[in-house]
Amino acid sequence: MKWFRHSVSIFFIIAFMLAFFAGCAAKTSPVVMVIGGTNVDARDYAYFLRVNSSNVDPAEGDDGEKTAKEAAANQIIQMQTIFKKASELGVELTKEDREQLKTSKKENIDAVGGTAAYEKALKQSGMTDTLYDKISEYSFLYDKLSKVLYSSGGTEEPTDKEITDFFNKNYVTVTHILKKTTDAEGNPLNETAVEKKNKDIEKILEKIRAGADFLTLVKSENEDSGLTEANGYQYTFTRAALNPQGAMEPEFEDAAFSLSVGGISSIVETEYGYHIIKRLKNNESYLEKNRNDVISVMADGLYAKLVQSWMDEIQVTYTDEYKKKLSIIWTVT
Repeated sequence: MKWFRHSVSIFFIIAFMLAFFAGCAAKTSPVVMVIGGTNVDARDYAYFLRVNSSNVDPAEGDDGEKTAKEAAANQIIQMQTIFKKASELGVELTKEDREQLKTSKKENIDAVGGTAAYEKALKQSGMTDTLYDKISEYSFLYDKLSKVLYSSGGTEEPTDKEITDFFNKNYVTVTHILKKTTDAEGNPLNETAVEKKNKDIEKILEKIRAGADFLTLVKSENEDSGLTEANGYQYTFTRAALNPQGAMEPEFEDAAFSLSVGGISSIVETEYGYHIIKRLKNNESYLEKNRNDVISVMADGLYAKLVQSWMDEIQVTYTDEYKKKLSIIWTVT
């Protein structure tokens, strides 16, 4: 999984600046790893160590240190792998790309208070300006490689059958009846009102089990304003793990995917209220209208696996510097 988005937020840098001690003046920066023939110096590696050490539990002792070092190494291997593959495939940053990166960097510098504040933040976080630019370029190339490989005409472009199979396996279409337990501003209703909503949804479920038409009840009883005649009183979505944007509540998602087509859930409670969910057959027209979005979600997963396979293949050599304790490695920054 990619661990940086397009631009490296300076606020991200500051977060780690506050979490760790100020860096010392650089004296030397020995090589800690050689990845695909490219040397990785201890100064850059130390930054990634600090990032990952924020999750180290002191009680874990050497195991915690090992975890941080492996995570840092993995991130650097991924970054160097993307640089190497981009070069091999002839994918490079255009003049427009570099202008975009330059603009993004300036916005980040302005946001933190100017050049002096930016340089101070870099120094105190253990990051260098060069590493900042390298991570920004890596993130841009990561996305660009994905588009080149999986877009129309790309070497990894999925077939129509693969797209359809992915859609049917990883997307679900549902309709549902909601009795809200929040007001128009999203605030929880009082206990009496919530209890009434619960009784209302229980009565609706009894009607459904007695043979009442689900869609008729959706139209007359549902309190979800997002379900309308325009969208056929249905939602189509994928799992949050595949596409966090527009994700359903975890309880709603789990219930929907656990149903077979035509199946109806029991009462499902989310922060919005009480739901009864019916799973419908996926609509091919949805795939036709949202084909590019589905391919994008599909490509993200395929690309992550492809990048991992590249990382598994690239030659990595660890020097004696890599084997040192964290506290020793940090002293080079």
